[in-house]
Amino acid sequence: MEQLVKTIAINIGLLVEGFAAVIIAIASAKALFIYFKNYFVSYSLLENTGRKYGELRVQLGGSVAVALELLLG
Repeated sequence: MEQLVKTIAINIGLLVEGFAAVIIAIASAKALFIYFKNYFVSYSLLENTGRKYGELRVQLGGSVAVALELLLG
């Protein structure tokens, strides 16, 4: 019985770690896409470019925080 509980706990831990890695990968890909989209658009067409990058950093940071909370749990 003890071995079964250990096996289940290890598998759940691996699943949660994989889920956290997927969250970080998706958030990073999204951030890179938005960054390069904004980079190649003419700066004369963009208003408040600094604010957009600030919002991007906050979104990426939020996703990383969620993934880290999963890992800590």
